[in-house]
Amino acid sequence: IAFSGSSGYSFGPHLHFEIRNAANQAPMNALLFGLDIADDVAPRVLSVYLYPMGKQSHVNGAGHKQRFQVEADSAKYGLKDIREIMVNGRIGFGIEAFDYLNGVRNRCGVYSIMMLIDGRLKYRWKMDQFRFNESRYINSYIDYEEKQLTSRLVQKTYLEPNNRLGLYQYIEDEGICDFSADREYQIRFILEDTHANSTELFFTLLGGQSHSVSPSSPIEDFVQEFSWDSPNEFRDDGVVLKIPEGCLYDDLDFTYQRSGAVAGSYSPVHHVHHTHTPMHLAGELGIEPDNLPEHLRDKAYLAYLNGEDGNMEAAGGEWKDGMVMAKIRSFGRYTVLVDTLAPVIKPLNLGGSMDMSAKPSIRFLVKDQQSGIKSYEGYIDNQWVLIEYDLKNDLVLYRFDPQRLDRGKTHELELYIIDNKDNIAYYYTEFYW
Repeated sequence: IAFSGSSGYSFGPHLHFEIRNAANQAPMNALLFGLDIADDVAPRVLSVYLYPMGKQSHVNGAGHKQRFQVEADSAKYGLKDIREIMVNGRIGFGIEAFDYLNGVRNRCGVYSIMMLIDGRLKYRWKMDQFRFNESRYINSYIDYEEKQLTSRLVQKTYLEPNNRLGLYQYIEDEGICDFSADREYQIRFILEDTHANSTELFFTLLGGQSHSVSPSSPIEDFVQEFSWDSPNEFRDDGVVLKIPEGCLYDDLDFTYQRSGAVAGSYSPVHHVHHTHTPMHLAGELGIEPDNLPEHLRDKAYLAYLNGEDGNMEAAGGEWKDGMVMAKIRSFGRYTVLVDTLAPVIKPLNLGGSMDMSAKPSIRFLVKDQQSGIKSYEGYIDNQWVLIEYDLKNDLVLYRFDPQRLDRGKTHELELYIIDNKDNIAYYYTEFYW
């Protein structure tokens, strides 16, 4: 018996339940422990993806990845509205699939995925347990670009060089297949859940040069090649980017351009590659501001322009050697802003009488629209008290503690909210409790 709640960085009421391996504290798949959950629904496949790996590889004559929808016939799936796919060279695969439980609408992850080429096992993945310190490698396991651009969750069945995820049980040649021979290839995926319900996807490919159409020449618009297994540094007028070894999952054709400044900014917008390439580690980005007054240097920070509407999010930063330098965890568009405004504090449940005797807490709405909130402190009658901050709801609250606060008295409360550029908001009130 437990309480359902939505505290912390949660997006809905839920009960957090885990079974961990006592030897290494890795969370284990709870459905493997005999829980009485009805499940006779096999995994469902939505589509399959083919990825040309290299400039000499093609799918139906094109050098870019392609998605093919599938349809079911009983428990088996095949390609929808297409009879054959022509390929050449080294090709990787990805599959869009989900599992379901009886009477439950949510989509679940698939427990096991196998891929066979001409009856030979090429790839096997199984979700038995998972280590928290491997979480970020999921960005390489999925098609991160597809997730960013279309919200589709595609599980790749090939391995990038810097993917250290420990869920792969067997993988041959990094899961990449060579289809250079002029013949037919049989591709079979077998998906299973923890209740032994299984689904198969079967289709054929036609390999070899004779089935390929030369694609148009790609536009080589990248400015520098980055290696995943060595440090990389890019410099241009007014900008520097340092990428440490192991930050990337694979080698990268890095792109860069700039566009005009946005309202209120102190630099052009620097397009540092694009958002749909993931970073495993933080890089360091420096931007030289234009016409930034000296007295505002300690108030300057880098802002990330998110989405088509250009909503700006603080990326942090400090003044160093004529630039605003910040650690970044994603590529994208960046510019320089300054923050001279203190956070805003608004009481939520202080009535006109200030009598809080019947209330469990004092609550405040706190917001900072620029660099973000760094710290918060509260005092009652000049004594420090425990203040809680709910980042998701912009909420600061103090829960009345009868062991530390005298009843039947008027008290003084002071609240300090400090943002990341050391702008301070102060709130004072008296209340009766």
